[in-house]
Amino acid sequence: NATTTTIGNSSSYINGPMNYDMAVSGTRTLYFPIGSGSDWRPVELTAVHNAATSYTYVGSVTNANANSLNYTLPATVSYVSYMHYWDLNRTVTGAAASNANLSGNQTIKLYYDASDGVTDPSNLTICKNTSASPTTWFDIGGSGATLTSGSVTSTSSPTAFTSFSRFTLANKTAGTNPLPIELLEFNANVCDRNVCLDWKTASETNNAFFTIERSVDANTFTIVGAL
Repeated sequence: NATTTTIGNSSSYINGPMNYDMAVSGTRTLYFPIGSGSDWRPVELTAVHNAATSYTYVGSVTNANANSLNYTLPATVSYVSYMHYWDLNRTVTGAAASNANLSGNQTIKLYYDASDGVTDPSNLTICKNTSASPTTWFDIGGSGATLTSGSVTSTSSPTAFTSFSRFTLANKTAGTNPLPIELLEFNANVCDRNVCLDWKTASETNNAFFTIERSVDANTFTIVGAL
């Protein structure tokens, strides 16, 4: 309690779950510099308590398809991320899960990067489930600020954020964020004097076509074909 952190960076983060204690009546922003494997995906939580009881927040990120959880979608969302979901839970320190002594709506900021497939940030939102409805996603609002990499912050609209559970990025029904396809394998093999590419996907929600690019330095890419 009362310690401070930053969100870290792509070379410095906690690979796994992180606990953060808060024992204050009022508002505090808790920074979770978390990731999973090579993916740094931090979280910022602005928590509002109406009592100084000590609560422990536990944050972690999973590199997995949130869509495959098969939770029911809200009418405002067409699909959720195929790449990541976050678990942010809250307990009375040393005891059971609790949403007691929260004051009003809470706020969460999730970070995304190139692999998350954010191409339409204005139609990016955040979804969460609840302990009462663990297999239903609720749209707690948000809007991304930048293409490819950046962050999205909840707005508690259309659904208020008043409890802790599982969170993920989602595409609004009017949006075109791919979030993206789920790639199972990608192979390149020599075919005479050419290179043959083969890949397989598990799902391709709102995917129109594939563009093949090549690079000699892993920085500058040129298109060599599309199908």
